[in-house]
Order: sequence, then C-alpha cells, then structure tokens
Amino acid sequence: MPTVSLDTVYRTLWMLDRLGLIAAIGPRRGSVRFDAKIERHHHYVCVRCGSMRDFESPALDALRIPASAKGFGTIIAAQVEVRGVCDRCAKEKPERQAPTTPEPPRERRRRTT
Repeated sequence: MPTVSLDTVYRTLWMLDRLGLIAAIGPRRGSVRFDAKIERHHHYVCVRCGSMRDFESPALDALRIPASAKGFGTIIAAQVEVRGVCDRCAKEKPERQAPTTPEPPRERRRRTT
C-alpha cells in the first residue's frame, strides 16, 4: 500500500507488540524485526544474509536463568538466538558470498557518579 507511511506501519507494529499479538526481536533501536509467532521458540540467524528461522527446543526451554542475569532487573522472557551460516549461503561460491556480519556492538554502561 504505497499511501501508508512507514511511521504508521511501525506505530501499528509497536501497538501489536504491546498487545502481545506479535513480538519484537532484538533491541528497540536500530534494526528490529517483528515475529508473529508468539509461542515459545528460539531463532537461527544467518550471519551472511540475515535470514532468520524459528526452531523449538525443550532442552533450551528448560535452561535456568543465571543469578547474574537476574541482577539486571525483572526477567519477562528468555529465548536463545543461534548464529551461523545457512545452507544456502554455504553453497554459494566464495566470491559471491557477502562478508560475515560482525556481532553487534555491546551496549556500554554509563557511569553515574
């Protein structure tokens, strides 16, 4: 729909996220994705093409949140993100492969003194 602005699209997506009808994946700034599957699941992300696939794992669902993470604040949910090179990218000739995407920078803590 060319007459709908991106602002309207994103405001609608964030409203659906607040209502629990979809879930935001990733940090709320920069590049964010939305996931219509709100049941518990995990993600496989290709570091070359950026494709993302869902998978389920009872073993990962059973992981306990470490006490060190609980010290950051209230935990609402947890999911595992697995990174690698997807089969399609692995089959491409090396000269056609995009460079591996570096890990996103870690947030720096501000000192409050």
